[in-house]
This record gives sequence, C-alpha cells and structure tokens, in this order.
Amino acid sequence: MHINQTPSLINQTNQKVIHARIHGDVVVVLPDSLDLITSYVVQEQEDWFEDEIKFVRELMQPGMRVIDVGANYGLYALSMASKVGAHGHVWAFEPASSTVSFLKRSVALNNFSNVTVIQCALSNRTGTAKLGLNQNSELNTLCLENGSTLETEDVALTTLDRYTAEHGCEQIEFVKLDAEGEESNIVSGGAAFLEKESPLIMYELKHGWQVNLSLVRQFEERGYLPYILIPGLSLLAPFDSTASPDPFQLNLFCCKKDRARQLEQRGLLAVSMEDIDMLYESDALSWRRFLESKPFARSIVERWGNRVNEQPMPGWKNLKKAIEQYSMAHNPDLNPNLRYSALKSSYNQLAMLCNESPSLGRLCTFARVSRELGYREKALEVLRNAVDMRQQPLTLDEPFLPASHRFDSIDPGNRVGAWMTASLLEQIETCKAQSSFYSGTSSLNYLKVLLSTGFASPEMERRRQLILKRYGRQSGLN
Repeated sequence: MHINQTPSLINQTNQKVIHARIHGDVVVVLPDSLDLITSYVVQEQEDWFEDEIKFVRELMQPGMRVIDVGANYGLYALSMASKVGAHGHVWAFEPASSTVSFLKRSVALNNFSNVTVIQCALSNRTGTAKLGLNQNSELNTLCLENGSTLETEDVALTTLDRYTAEHGCEQIEFVKLDAEGEESNIVSGGAAFLEKESPLIMYELKHGWQVNLSLVRQFEERGYLPYILIPGLSLLAPFDSTASPDPFQLNLFCCKKDRARQLEQRGLLAVSMEDIDMLYESDALSWRRFLESKPFARSIVERWGNRVNEQPMPGWKNLKKAIEQYSMAHNPDLNPNLRYSALKSSYNQLAMLCNESPSLGRLCTFARVSRELGYREKALEVLRNAVDMRQQPLTLDEPFLPASHRFDSIDPGNRVGAWMTASLLEQIETCKAQSSFYSGTSSLNYLKVLLSTGFASPEMERRRQLILKRYGRQSGLN
C-alpha cells in the first residue's frame, strides 16, 4: 500500500495525518482515521471510488484551465493539476477551514504552482453563510435555516459570475460541481459565466437519496445537454432524463454542442447511436481471434473451437455476435458513436440470450457488459445469478468473457474453477457498494472465500484488513 503512515501533525488541529499516493504519483494529505470516507477509500483503492475520476484524467490536457467547486481534500483538483501542467491552472473552491488546510498541504507537498485554493462557498449571492459541518467533510452543507443541529462555521460566500469576472477566469474547459445541494443556486449565480464560457461540467445527479432532475433541466435551459459516463469505454453518451437512472449513478456531465463536437473528435463523447447491423459483417473466426489475444483464454480456447464445430449450442450465433460487437466497442480506431452503439447492441444480444438459455459463461459476459455500460444494479443481479449457477458442475464449452476485465490477463491454468469463482466474487464485492466503508463486516465472508482462491487482487486483501482494523478486530495493517 502506497501510504506513509508515520504520524505527522496539522499545526492548527494537532490531528495525525497520512500521506496517501494515488494514481499519477499524486500525494494527498488526509486525516488518519478509518471512520472518514476519503481516508478509508484512498487506503482501500489507492484512488477515489468514482469511475468519473478516471475519465477526468483522460480528459485533461496540458494547458487546460479548470474549476473544482467543492474540492474537499482535493482528489480531483490534485489529479487535474498533475495533468494540466505548468501552463494550465486549477481553481479549487472549498469553504471548510479544516479541509482547506489539508488541501493546501497537499498542493505544497506536490509542488503544484498551478493550483489556486479559494476558501469560499459559491451560491447565488455574496456575503457570508453558515456551513454545517459533518464528521465527513464530503457531506458539509450550507445552512439555509436557523435551528440546525449541526456544528457550523462562518464562511465567505460569492457567486461564480463575480469570482470569475474579478479574477480573469476565462477559457475554462472543465468545471466539477459538487456542492451538496447548493448546485442550483450556483448555476443561478453563474448565468453570465455559463453564457460566455463553454466548459464540460460534471455535477452530482443525487443529493442524498434525491435524484436531482431539476438541475438537469436547469442546465438544459442554458443550452447544456446532459451526458452520462460509459465507464467501460471511458466516453460520454447522451443521458435520457425520462428513464430511471441506475441507483448507483452519482454524477452526470453536461455541455453545449460546440464542446460536444470537440469531445467527439477526441473520441471522448458519443452524440448519437448508429445502426450496427448495417455495418456488421460476420466473420466466422473474429470472436476467436479477439479472445485468443487474452491470456485467460489460452487454457480453454481449444475446447470452445471443438464444441462450436461439432455441435453449436442454442443461441450460438447471437453469442458470437455479442462477443464480436464487444470487440468492436473496444476498437480505438472506431468513432465513439460506433463504439457505444456496439456495446449497447452486445448488451441487448446477451440480455436475450441469458433470458432464454442462460449458462455460466453467458452470465459472466452479460455482467461484464452491464457493468461497462454503467448498469451496475443489473450487473449485480446477473452476478448473483451466476454465483448460484456456479454450484452446478462447471462446463466451459462456449466462448465467454470473465465478469471482471482484470481476469483477462490471468491464465487460470488447471484451476479454472477457482479462477471463475474469484472473478465473480471480486466483481460482486466492487459492485455492491462504492467501498467496503459502506458494506462493512458484511464483506468479510465474500473476502474470505475470494482470498482463498489465490486469484484475488491486492485491493481485496486491503479491504479485509481495513474492515478488521476499523471494527477493532486487529490493531493495524500488515
């Protein structure tokens, strides 16, 4: 684990801290407490749990100018600063004094001269306000009514319009907006900025349990159309605000049409679906060539070929087509509209197959495609069905993809059963909650079986140890 756990102190709070290294060799200073969301998650995953942070890193280019509203401990702000370089700039707004002190230490520790930390809250007015302080700073909120039971702190208040006008924040290409329910007021207070500039904006879809579709409409009224991340392809696709979003979906993106065209040209955004069937040309062996490039298939690919030639399984043509379309979706030479359409078509083929004639391999493949599309609840349902089917004798006579892409690179050798079990349980563990911070001791049984297979990732062992330490079952991390 890339964590320096030698205790150091924040001068003002006398609080022990850890220095945690996340993706991109970025160091984050955090409180040394497993009861705090960010501190726990970073020690568990060596990164933040949101799929979106990986996409934002790909989005960033040298010289970009970006704004982070609600920077918290700075996982996004610091990651962006490492990507935009000396000629780019990050403006990071964070109102809570304690959190700001951590963020400033992280900026200094990484020698980032391209970050401006602003200790201020954004809203639709200027002046001061009371910030309700939660134990987990991610949940801090502006107190709009008297009588709040939360501990509060007086914070400065300004608008996006006023700050950007006074400080020359122009040519902004990306805004992250995470303000725990204050987003609508921030948009109202940034009307001139949103009219003049044309950034891609990432914002919270949910506040607590409430889906914030009114914010989607508020952005649309200003010409910012909604998009959702397709995590398996690391690109954005149009968001249907009339459909029920996945319960695990936390964030959306939006932008004007000019920014959408730029992102489409970079391969980062699909503007529409395309008819894959019009482009689809069957190749009897393309599925095999694609799977043979994966180390996991070396031990079993011959079994697939023999069975397919001797006696094709029910639905074989549709399964072959689904795998070929999955391969198309991951072809970086194709445009994002085709890639997204291919993944959706693969999902539809697999949904039909698993409904009519399910098998363990088909369920694994379907769970994987579901997760890559961001259909996390569906993936979890399919994974649990696959675990139930795993109790039956293991037959792998048809092509499939492991439930987790990490297992593509692992050759199971003569331990296919243990490998299959590990791929299912590890994907369930990462799908059922954003982190074991939320699932707690309920993860221990899964982790015990998973770790016994010998195929678990290092993160799974970190999860086990963190749970044990957090709940007083061991004194420290081994």
